Amino acid sequence: MPAHSMRHRALLIIPALVISAGIAAPLPSAAWAAPQQASSQQSSTALPGLPPYAPDSQQVHKSPNDKADYRALRLPNGLEVLLVHDDRADRAAAAVNVRVGSSADPKDVPGLAHFNEHMLFLGTDRYPQASNYQDYLGNHGGNSNAFTADRDTNYFFDIPPAAFTGAFDRFARFFVAPRFNASHVNQERHAIDSEYHMGLRNENRRTWDALSHAINPAHPFAHFAVGNLDTLKDGQQPLRQRLLEFYRQHYSADRMTLTMMGPQSLDTLEHLARTRFSDVPEHKVAQTNIDVPLFAQGQLPEKVEVKSNVDGRNLSFNFPVPDSERYPRSQPDNYLANLIGHEGPGSILAALRHAGLADGLSTGLSRSDGNHALFTVSVELTPKGAQHQDDVQATLFAYIDKIRQGGIEQWRFDEQSTLLRQHYPFEQTSSDANRASGLSMAMARLPVSEINVAGYRMDHFDPDLIKHYLDQMRPDNLLRVYASPDVKGSQQSQWYHTPYTLTHVEHWPQAQAVGQLALPERNTFIAKDFTLEKVQDPRPRRLINQPGMDLWYQGNHSFGTPSVNWSIALFSPLKGTDVREGLLTTMLAGWLNDSLSESLYPAALAGQTAGASVQRRGIAIDLSGWRDRQPEIFDTLIHQLKDAPIDQASFERLSQQFKDDLNNQRQGYLYHSLMRVIPDQLITPEWNSARGLDELNHITLEDLRQFRERWLKSLHVTALAVGNLTQDDAIASAKVLDQLKPRVAMKDIPALQTLSVSDNLPAFRPTTESTDAGALMVKTIPDTTLATKAAWSVLGQLLSSPFYDSLRTEQQLGYVVNADYTAIMRAGGIAMLVQSPTHSSQQLFDRINDFTEQFSPTIDKLDDATLAHYKSAIRSQLLERDHTLGELASSQWSLLNLQELNFDYRQRLALAVDRLSVADIKAAWKTFKQAPALKAASDKGVPPNDRDYNASDSLKPFTDS
Repeated sequence: MPAHSMRHRALLIIPALVISAGIAAPLPSAAWAAPQQASSQQSSTALPGLPPYAPDSQQVHKSPNDKADYRALRLPNGLEVLLVHDDRADRAAAAVNVRVGSSADPKDVPGLAHFNEHMLFLGTDRYPQASNYQDYLGNHGGNSNAFTADRDTNYFFDIPPAAFTGAFDRFARFFVAPRFNASHVNQERHAIDSEYHMGLRNENRRTWDALSHAINPAHPFAHFAVGNLDTLKDGQQPLRQRLLEFYRQHYSADRMTLTMMGPQSLDTLEHLARTRFSDVPEHKVAQTNIDVPLFAQGQLPEKVEVKSNVDGRNLSFNFPVPDSERYPRSQPDNYLANLIGHEGPGSILAALRHAGLADGLSTGLSRSDGNHALFTVSVELTPKGAQHQDDVQATLFAYIDKIRQGGIEQWRFDEQSTLLRQHYPFEQTSSDANRASGLSMAMARLPVSEINVAGYRMDHFDPDLIKHYLDQMRPDNLLRVYASPDVKGSQQSQWYHTPYTLTHVEHWPQAQAVGQLALPERNTFIAKDFTLEKVQDPRPRRLINQPGMDLWYQGNHSFGTPSVNWSIALFSPLKGTDVREGLLTTMLAGWLNDSLSESLYPAALAGQTAGASVQRRGIAIDLSGWRDRQPEIFDTLIHQLKDAPIDQASFERLSQQFKDDLNNQRQGYLYHSLMRVIPDQLITPEWNSARGLDELNHITLEDLRQFRERWLKSLHVTALAVGNLTQDDAIASAKVLDQLKPRVAMKDIPALQTLSVSDNLPAFRPTTESTDAGALMVKTIPDTTLATKAAWSVLGQLLSSPFYDSLRTEQQLGYVVNADYTAIMRAGGIAMLVQSPTHSSQQLFDRINDFTEQFSPTIDKLDDATLAHYKSAIRSQLLERDHTLGELASSQWSLLNLQELNFDYRQRLALAVDRLSVADIKAAWKTFKQAPALKAASDKGVPPNDRDYNASDSLKPFTDS
């Protein structure tokens, strides 16, 4: 179920083409405050350990940094409840997890569990209208969503606390008395079918559809889970009857876990839980246990070749193992994944990369059913690697043999345990729907005492268990899968029409491992100093103000973590609208990540994230993690960028990666391609990525080397440090930036500008392989005053739910339907989007225009009381506090990029919202209706125009008001 209520925290549209590898942190920001003297508290030797493992306890353990209060209880009907009181919370949230998912689908009605999830939103006994729940959330600034997984279905929402009771009352009736209205049953079938069609080119779904033919046909994972018009229809029994039977059989109180969180007292939350959820019926249904193995006896080894839609070459090795859910304290899968997935010297990936065979590797459990799972090692191959798959396999098994011979050691387990445990005392939490959802799912798997601790607990070394897992990683117990567009395929999967070839392997070919393999050494990047510096600034302040560099700093200890987030923008006039310069900048950032991945991987394991990404005017370098050891990472990054050689092998691998990435833009979801028109066409300067492939073929290694020399001579550096460090430490750390010798004044860097849609232009048509049609209409605000932005923000909130209800729920035009206000740098606008498998883009534009006309009476009837709800919703979203250090850093960095140097933009916009009158909204609506629109469209068979489309030829930039 798609969430269509959007939030207003995003202040900056990010460029569409950001090719970033490695380990990148959120982007931080800055403001003014008086200097402070720093004092310290909590020495590094005083880190508290984890609470004792007590699976029978009802006491909910929590981090010392978690200020919330918890209460666990069980209602008389067997429904388990977790209550979380956090008096700092500015949103309240609830989630219900039902321990049933698509694995419980009847064999003759695939997708029924997913369909049931959709239907619960469409009316209940007390709130019979299909839009009652979503309208309430939309009117009060709420968000909601749901998903169906293999063994679970999860429903969740969050909303400003004052509106929580009304939302919770509506939410609870999903699980007491949904209507399953017959007319909506038929309508929602088409929504499911639209979702199915939208995913027909989704690579994960296509690949798994092929793999479902390779696993045990009796296992639920071998079955189709999404549903479509062919599976969701009347049979011997009406479809509605099957829905009712499924709901009554599986939606039992003793299969549900409920999480509630907010600033309300625990007693208030408990009263709400008891009065709203005690009516949920209890059927005492036995818990579903999947005892069918993933592979039948003698089925393995197998090899599957899958035709991919995306450019690239993925080779995965899949071994059936026990589900590690049974071993939460030993985590044998994570122990082995840490070794096999290591990227440092001597690792599998390092050996394959040096041999020119691979670009990336990931590993871990990929599918699990409670008893069985797949341990997967996934390798991203180069074209050369695709020709040496057996050598890649030999390298994997050679490394596994090394683990068998000497890799199951207490010190390795202790090191992994330490790296997990270090984060526990400094956990940062929020009270939003995502956390409520996660806790409700955790309650279904873990003792309630462990729901906040299990992710940090690895405290029982069991070498025999690790060896048992390792023993499953054998050539005769392997499902090997290769996915590439070069595969022909002798068969086709049933639901996603994926060409594939499945072969039972008698004997794997002889092959040779590559490189010098070695198990990881002890990690030298592990932080030791967790002293919490007592520094606290209300906003960032500038510490260095030089022609070539600005350093901003905001000390913080309120989040209770000795961590720092750095954001560094390396601005250059060389990256603008020129395609070649844009590509070279992108390649330079990609090379920096690639060249450091081996040496800095241990630092990433130790809690230090670092990476480079492309900005519109240069390269961003982001670091986040423990304050201790961070200066070393900083220094390594800058030295590498400035002095390290760029070799031919790296250049060739990167060139291929970028070719694949540019080609794959057309394979993404259509609505993503349509939304690209906003950052690509309404923010300048920006280079046209649609022309990137042509130019990339003409770029050589020497071009990149020479570009780096020129680029490094034309930099302006803006840096921001947010976190637990003193201003002296920030200045000392930033001295490494002096090595770049930044000399360009900020005034000489091309300014970012937002274009005003002041004229009707031809529709932008992106290059896409989607067969759906799509229509996006964007109308920008007439000026950039706070009053105008406030009024259009409220208009977006007013439009959102009715637009969704009309075009999605009632008219069933498609699965993706959304209308809302979107911020575009210092400007903004309202975007209205529909993606459809059944209607043309012109028909969709007509429906959007019809809706706009029909919505005018709603605006005409708007009164002060109704407007107050919408103003309150926008205001609460604008003033929502940052829940983590990363969120604070990201918010401040966005404001710094907007040159909001008082860092009070959200507060000023909230005041402008407070001042709005009904007359202001009516005037804004009149302006909106008359405003020209920038359109993006797509239709099967209609050629794209994105290579030559340039709105800046016709549109003028806003002038800041």
